[in-house]
Amino acid sequence: MESFDALPALCEDLPAGEVEHLPEDLKTEAESSKDGIVRWAAIEASLQLPSLKVEDIPSDSGLDAEVPNDPPLGDPGTVEKSPEPGDSQVPDVLKADLHRMENAARARRRRGWLLVSAFLLLLLLVAQYAWFAPEDMARRYPAVRPWLEHFCSHAGCVLSKRRDLGKLVVLGRDVRVHPRFEGALLVTAALSNTASFAQDWPRLQFLLFNVNGQTIASRVFEPGEYLDKSLPRSMPPGTPIQVGLELLATEEAAVSFEFRFL
Repeated sequence: MESFDALPALCEDLPAGEVEHLPEDLKTEAESSKDGIVRWAAIEASLQLPSLKVEDIPSDSGLDAEVPNDPPLGDPGTVEKSPEPGDSQVPDVLKADLHRMENAARARRRRGWLLVSAFLLLLLLVAQYAWFAPEDMARRYPAVRPWLEHFCSHAGCVLSKRRDLGKLVVLGRDVRVHPRFEGALLVTAALSNTASFAQDWPRLQFLLFNVNGQTIASRVFEPGEYLDKSLPRSMPPGTPIQVGLELLATEEAAVSFEFRFL
């Protein structure tokens, strides 16, 4: 079980004592050989080597006389296992490198699990924010509102419809005497939603002013009062919508008017 070098033990001639036990034909062959070497297979086949018994080993030889309890050959119930390499078979010069590589691999796995755990915790935190405060999240981060609407539609959180009154404009307006009713005014206007998303129809406030800029009349119209039933439920973006308002004329002459979205 130890490594050794047989080259220093080579010799040109076999020892005299060992050659005397060989048959004459092998002895003649060994003496007449150019290099003086006889194949050991032939010698082993011709010699009657005694079997070594445990009691033949001297007690002071330093050899372990314990006989291994090996299973008999040909026993189908036993499976021979090759010895697994351990630290004792690894050279000392490589042990430090192996330990360093194992520690580096463990550190990489640990960092990977930490990154995955941090990412999952971050997702949980964002989901809780979207669940408990969807309005605040939509106001602070308008770009995530489409994702937030999709999330609330499945999670059941309450999110009001998107609305931006500053994106509603009046493209054209006109006030004239009502053609069918006496003492009434007919107000027409073209409204447009300049936002990139559809939003609910607003409440529309109409105001009249006198020559001094004072309000002499005001009325708020609900969407159902100025919209046609054929129009969609929400105000589409980039599509002008014509609306008409009917109201009684005031006794005081009005010189200007204004639309406001509520």
